[in-house]
Amino acid sequence: MRIVIDARMMALRWTGIGLYTRKLIENLQQIDRDNKYFVLLDRDQFEVWQPSSPNFSKVLAPYKVYGLSEQLFLPFKLRRLKPDLVHFLHFNAPIFYSGQRITTIHDTTLVDFDVSPGGMVGSLKYRLKQVGMRAAFNRASKAQAIITPSQATADALIKRLGHELANKITVTHEAVDLPNQEPTHLIILDPPMLLYVGNLYPYKNLGRLLEAMPVVLKSAPQTRLQIIGNTPRFIDQLKAQAKDLQIADHVEFLGFVSDQELQRYYSNASLFVFPSLSEGFGLPPFEAMAAELPVLAARATCLPEVLGDAAEFFDPTDSTDLANKVITLLNDPTKLAGLQQKGWLHLKQFSWSKMAGETRSVYNKFN
Repeated sequence: MRIVIDARMMALRWTGIGLYTRKLIENLQQIDRDNKYFVLLDRDQFEVWQPSSPNFSKVLAPYKVYGLSEQLFLPFKLRRLKPDLVHFLHFNAPIFYSGQRITTIHDTTLVDFDVSPGGMVGSLKYRLKQVGMRAAFNRASKAQAIITPSQATADALIKRLGHELANKITVTHEAVDLPNQEPTHLIILDPPMLLYVGNLYPYKNLGRLLEAMPVVLKSAPQTRLQIIGNTPRFIDQLKAQAKDLQIADHVEFLGFVSDQELQRYYSNASLFVFPSLSEGFGLPPFEAMAAELPVLAARATCLPEVLGDAAEFFDPTDSTDLANKVITLLNDPTKLAGLQQKGWLHLKQFSWSKMAGETRSVYNKFN
């Protein structure tokens, strides 16, 4: 088969989707020498990415994701490639492309949650953008097959768009790359250090985490919270909330950090806290587990599914429950060490190679 993969979101700036894109293509090159692949890339990635397998070719597709050029010109590009199948790695398929396609829908966050920047102009622009997003989302659901990274995302799609989608959906769990050595890291509890990694959108529920901190500090006054990530239009709101709660001296907003720096923060933390209300898979807790850090996560969307018994959970609507879970874990080094070991073993169930193999099986249904 001639298969086109829309990899225009391969770059690091696309965070989770970018990682998924890179790992899918990297592993398909290792396991599939039968199909012929055409990888669509933006200008930047076209310059730097090189295929490692002779049945993979790169194709320049300089069309902005969700832009007008994507709608107008990408269909012509696709038709010239004469694919048997196109895999869109996000819900951005052009309206005027009618060929056979698969769509990966990572989550329903953009249609379920308001991430408006606020203000009259900003809110109006966001409302117009959200109309387009919902149209694209509904369009994506018309694909001949749909891939999701979790059963929770599949269930959310079925609930929103109808039970007839159930037969179209295949779940392919994501993964992280594990270091070779078994866990050896000793958890640092003096002083206790809580860590969050991710963006700062409201659905990430960081306001609830800040609300929990005064209760935590009453039990463990030296506790610090480090927040890694930077979403400019929301970080000032969180800083103002920390100041209002009189915990600003205990909270560090670190912005983006390099991969090397991130590993240092993981190594110096006591507990990874992930309060998100909406995830398609939830890679940050996996990355924390791979760095030998115990995880406390929200009992929400896919997180109980993908983390299983390798994490502790709290009610994401209840800051008191969150605070109490943090306090309990910080006071129980044995429990933390058990979570550390469980996390490591849990991750061995997942691999990017397995994900790519499951994706290839979906492709082969069209052969």
